[in-house]
Amino acid sequence: MWHIASQVTELKRIVNRNVETLIELRSHYDQPEQMRELVKKLTDVDSVLKRMTIIGEMMCFRSLLQEALNDVLKERIPFLLGSIKDFHHSANSSMIELMHLDNNNVIKVVDEMASSAGIECKVDSSLVNALRNQKNDIKPEEKYQYASLASSSLLRLGQETGDKEAIRNRESVYILLDLIVQESPFLTMDLLESCFPHALIRNAYHEVYKHISVNNH
Repeated sequence: MWHIASQVTELKRIVNRNVETLIELRSHYDQPEQMRELVKKLTDVDSVLKRMTIIGEMMCFRSLLQEALNDVLKERIPFLLGSIKDFHHSANSSMIELMHLDNNNVIKVVDEMASSAGIECKVDSSLVNALRNQKNDIKPEEKYQYASLASSSLLRLGQETGDKEAIRNRESVYILLDLIVQESPFLTMDLLESCFPHALIRNAYHEVYKHISVNNH
């Protein structure tokens, strides 16, 4: 996890170098022409994409390892694994409230136990510990601003006609935004639909599946 933490540290450095431009982008997300000029001022954009890809690959590899661990434990100690699953489920239910215990501390310990058995948890305790020093207080309105800024940029992408590369990957980017919202515990589909037409996401999935179907035949 320290590899991921180091990548996040580098991402924060890039953000700090571009902070003034990013603040302007957030303030003018509804002004396409000004947004286009501000985007040109951003530096190390390729480095951000590279580091985000590295983080994604690490998380995916760790997920595969946990799945493999869980499969092995199912075969070798099914009863013990079943007990851990039941306890993990109970700890995330109303049992904690009835016991009048500290929710966060209890769930953290149980999540660590479940994660060590290859059970997927809503919060990865080892990643939380690795990123503890990176913590920032995010206000609710800033989550909406993220969705609004991303939606505005993608809607502007939909109006592009000259950049063939951007048009070619447009549907994939729409789907990526949808997946980010689905995976995020902070963003909701209602929030996304309030600033981005769901019809575009639905059409994007249709285009991608159609392309896959054509290639298979």
